[in-house]
Amino acid sequence: MLLLCIDDFQALRWGSNFTVTLNGKDAPFIAELLNHVDQTGPTCYIVSAIIPSGFYNEIASGRLEIRIDETTGVGDGFAVDFVKLLINYNESIFKGRFSGYVYGAKNATVRLLGTSTTVTTDDGGKFTFEAVPGLNAVRASAQGYVEEYDYGIVLSAGTEWEPFLYLSEGIGSPDIDFSKFAATEAWSEASSWAIAELQKALDWGLIPDALMGADMTKPITRAEFAAVCVKVYENLGKTKAQPVAENPFTDCNDPEVLKAFNLGLTNGTSPTTFSPNQLLNREQAATMLTRAYKKVTMEGWILETDGNFKLNYEKPTAFADDDKISSWAKDSVYFMVANNIIKGVGDNKFAPRNTTAAEEAVQYANATREQALLIATRMVENLQ
Repeated sequence: MLLLCIDDFQALRWGSNFTVTLNGKDAPFIAELLNHVDQTGPTCYIVSAIIPSGFYNEIASGRLEIRIDETTGVGDGFAVDFVKLLINYNESIFKGRFSGYVYGAKNATVRLLGTSTTVTTDDGGKFTFEAVPGLNAVRASAQGYVEEYDYGIVLSAGTEWEPFLYLSEGIGSPDIDFSKFAATEAWSEASSWAIAELQKALDWGLIPDALMGADMTKPITRAEFAAVCVKVYENLGKTKAQPVAENPFTDCNDPEVLKAFNLGLTNGTSPTTFSPNQLLNREQAATMLTRAYKKVTMEGWILETDGNFKLNYEKPTAFADDDKISSWAKDSVYFMVANNIIKGVGDNKFAPRNTTAAEEAVQYANATREQALLIATRMVENLQ
């Protein structure tokens, strides 16, 4: 994360337009902040932006060069008092909370500028964000409405800023284009609907090395998802996993699989095989993530005595294909559904596993990489 202490950036007042480069590469995730605040002395304020992973390699080499240019020539004088680069920071320390309202459009999309974090307003138009204390800005948008911005100060406690935004009918669409935050090294292909969640997964360290640069639209394998589950466990538990000392598998020596096995998040397809390239189905995904949750939250939990550790949740209405959900997976499936982490596929069906040759052929119950990362992100978001 990048923190900039800025002074006299007044794009809204003077109509100026700032462009920013970071190590010679266009950095619109910083520029959009500078272009949607009015800030003048004598006090400077801190703005923050999440750095996409596409910049990581150069920054890791020791280079951090930020260039800010005003392109209209209006003479908006500005200063940057200092810059801080935060690496492996504790997110809970750098958070304040604020709420606001959007009027004129129902269920508008609101994004915290400098990040890919979006929320949808409730029926009363309210939205809430957790943000880094300092000067923050938001963008409200909706299909068929002109976008609107607001900015204000967020404190670590007792924040007074309560933005009110009104959307007028016109040309506009929801703020779901996260190309300015996209890290091209992180995935080669991804569905447009998945970009926001993939960016969250990237920001939160949930994308394992095995999936970096991969085509996220492809089905996910058992080995790949085992690595995702390890990342979820490490995120929720704030600890690093260790591989099992003695590898029982003859067909796999992937250290991430051995970590997942050591934690009890997964087991083999036989005592000596893991079948790492076998495609994952939806009930397996729900079960492995539930085990990660139990491992973090239930002292003494191990896979061998899993049945002794009960989950506390209100069971949703049974799916129409409930009889197709394996007995060992049912509790995990409904726990995940109850916590809005995984959903059905329509017609009140869950599609737990492929049960016919036809379903197998079209991969009816298999999860794609982006779907798997989406539920992993929801897991961290909803249960941490």
